[in-house]
Amino acid sequence: MQRPETAIDKFFFMGILNPMRTGRPPLKEADRRTEDIKIPLTASEKKMIQSAAQLAEEKHVPWARAILVAAAERKLRKANGG
Repeated sequence: MQRPETAIDKFFFMGILNPMRTGRPPLKEADRRTEDIKIPLTASEKKMIQSAAQLAEEKHVPWARAILVAAAERKLRKANGG
């Protein structure tokens, strides 16, 4: 006689038998962001950055990173006569 399958059996064994990994695939090494900069802000400066990012429908950290990197690129181009 075969034992009836229960929901807990499916849930428990699915993790053991399913070789699929969860989460996003690993990033290429060139795309990994492993460095950071800590920038002290006032509460109002942080709120202003968060509000501007929200208007752009982005999260504040990627939004601020893009703004900062673009400003650095402009500064370097200007310094190099470009």
